Amino acid sequence: MRGTARAALFACLLASGAASAQSGGQCVVLDPELQGRYSGGCENGYASGHGEAGGTALYQGEFKAGRKHGKGVKSWPATGDRYAGDFVDDRKEGKGAYVWGPRSATPFERYTGAYLAD
Repeated sequence: MRGTARAALFACLLASGAASAQSGGQCVVLDPELQGRYSGGCENGYASGHGEAGGTALYQGEFKAGRKHGKGVKSWPATGDRYAGDFVDDRKEGKGAYVWGPRSATPFERYTGAYLAD
């Protein structure tokens, strides 16, 4: 019985580790700016559901089939720019707010309103 309990615990730990690895770096994120790291939901090898990704840009929000899709926030540390709002198939689409950062060409300018295909 004791050996069986250990085997069951080991199998459980292996399974949770496999799920954790799949929801981590093994999920594909299609946005080239976000391909450094990923944590969050994963479906069929692609980022899905809520997640966080980072590379030259950072993103926290919803994914569908590896693309930003739903509500999210994307920021660019190099310039300080930040967009918060809706995404559809990896594009800014719907309502959102974009604020240009201190190192951008137009620092602290802001746009709030509708987006269509970025």
